[in-house]
Amino acid sequence: MHEPETDPVCGMTIERGTAVSVEYHGVAYRFCDPACAETFRQDPARWVGDGSGAGFVHDHH
Repeated sequence: MHEPETDPVCGMTIERGTAVSVEYHGVAYRFCDPACAETFRQDPARWVGDGSGAGFVHDHH
């Protein structure tokens, strides 16, 4: 079982198995639902700054 993660858009705690994933600069970010994923897609830098993902749980591919 994986540790819960936090949706970078809404701050909701999500389980990895139920999350919607979006890749940005080679990093997979996870979201609670498609609406938060779409909000992220429209302006990823707003949510993760320079794309480093600092402060967010993510996986490198």
